[in-house]
Amino acid sequence: MKELLTSLRKSKNLSQYEMAELLNIPRSTYAQYEVGRRLPETETLKKLALFHNISIDELLNLSVDNSNKIDLTFILSNDKYIITLNGKEMSMSDRIKLKEMVTVMFGQQYMNQ
Repeated sequence: MKELLTSLRKSKNLSQYEMAELLNIPRSTYAQYEVGRRLPETETLKKLALFHNISIDELLNLSVDNSNKIDLTFILSNDKYIITLNGKEMSMSDRIKLKEMVTVMFGQQYMNQ
């Protein structure tokens, strides 16, 4: 978080003092955030997130990497992907059946169609 806070502040051409004033905290407290000696209180995190237009998760580097997610219904419905079961390729009709089974098993909460 410390590098992010420094980068965000500098991108707005603000000094640590100016940033601290906006947050209504001492400059020394804000400086400790940027060097990693201290974490902001919840209310300060909210103010920082709003000011920089990012989520608190992003501030705390808790964002989830979604780059490896693949939608099951997309794969089941798209013949670009080869789906196998025990080494045998599934036909499109079997894939549609599988999609229907998943819908029944998990309900509409996960399915768009």
